[in-house]
Amino acid sequence: MLSDKIAHFLKQHPEFERLQDLFRDLMPCWLVGGCLRDLFLERPINDVDIACAGDPTAVARRWTRQVGGRWFWLDKERRQSRALLPTGITVDFAPLRAETIATDQALRDFTINSLAFPLQQPLSAQQVLDPLNGIQHLADRKLLPCSTRSFSDDPLRMLKGIRHAVTLKLAVDPETKRQLLHHRDLIQNIAGERCQEELSKILAAEDIRTAVQLLLESGLLAALCGEPGGKFHRDELSADMEALGQAIDQFNQQVRAQFSEEQIEIRRIDQLLAQLLRIYQPANLSRLLHDRLRLSRERQQLIQQLQETPAAELLALAESVSTPRRQALVFEALQPFAEQMLFFQGWQQQRFAPQRLIALSQAFSSLQQFNRIPPLLSAKEISQLLNNAKGRILGQLEKKLKHAEMTGEINSPEEAKSWLKKQNI
Repeated sequence: MLSDKIAHFLKQHPEFERLQDLFRDLMPCWLVGGCLRDLFLERPINDVDIACAGDPTAVARRWTRQVGGRWFWLDKERRQSRALLPTGITVDFAPLRAETIATDQALRDFTINSLAFPLQQPLSAQQVLDPLNGIQHLADRKLLPCSTRSFSDDPLRMLKGIRHAVTLKLAVDPETKRQLLHHRDLIQNIAGERCQEELSKILAAEDIRTAVQLLLESGLLAALCGEPGGKFHRDELSADMEALGQAIDQFNQQVRAQFSEEQIEIRRIDQLLAQLLRIYQPANLSRLLHDRLRLSRERQQLIQQLQETPAAELLALAESVSTPRRQALVFEALQPFAEQMLFFQGWQQQRFAPQRLIALSQAFSSLQQFNRIPPLLSAKEISQLLNNAKGRILGQLEKKLKHAEMTGEINSPEEAKSWLKKQNI
């Protein structure tokens, strides 16, 4: 039973018993939302939500100090705050959204998140409050909104619902899909940063096929990106995204030691988003990335560059060059997003085994100085050879020298000097 799982969780985290003692004579409070859902599904608990019949701020701050955590405001006006515990658990405090816990539960997003459990002693006498049948919906793996007002009250819940469906493996019933379609345009009223955060979480999910299908079927992808400019079949697009997701995951397993988990997740999201948009072809990609999704400048640049195909010569050289220096020079020529570009284009064109990409990247890492490969000849040497050539000409010659080296036309400083003397400068 869920009550037993809750009691076991609280026993494992005695700091919550101290919290019960602090609230006991002040106001009722309840565990609510996702932590109860995850306990039922036997998922790890990292976030705990506590709803209180009053302002919980003073107790939350006092308790956080007592357990050695860090407290801060989430929304001062609404008296919502957060505690970061030494155990790594995040605890959010908020007053009820209505006069009673039952009314508060009815105002939540989905029935699976509408559960509540009184933090009152004795815990063994408490029962899970489940007026909307959320436990049964969890058991049946169904995603249902708490009311017909759920999406209009907060349109971001539509994207959250798709995230829940793909991460928790929940079925979205026809009525819920109908409500999503009906309210889809309301997502345009939500700040781009919040939409981008939810969309990223959806693309980070393992089941990317279902994620894309739901984004299309709900109309939310069109509401976010506008109508598609490309011609595609929904099932083919979903299958294509699934195949790319699997290829990314396999590649990431081989390079995991080189990046943090956060970097790996962001790279996966960006490549999947780039592929989705490459096929979808929104009318104004730059405006979508900047104004609607509010991506950082670097991520905007990456996704836009992944829409383009590098010069065929560079891709051919990436496949064929054998010496570490030539590999490093090819990698440099594809910067600033060489590895992502090679992987993305390699997957599109069915070339570049993961080992090849890793070899190119490692060659660059071992030879680069200040994120560039030192040329065979310094600018001073080039200038002296060519009657004190300066400025832009020097930069152009250095670039040409590197290209000649990449193609195998020159292989040493002596050959570089001879090559330069033959140029018509």
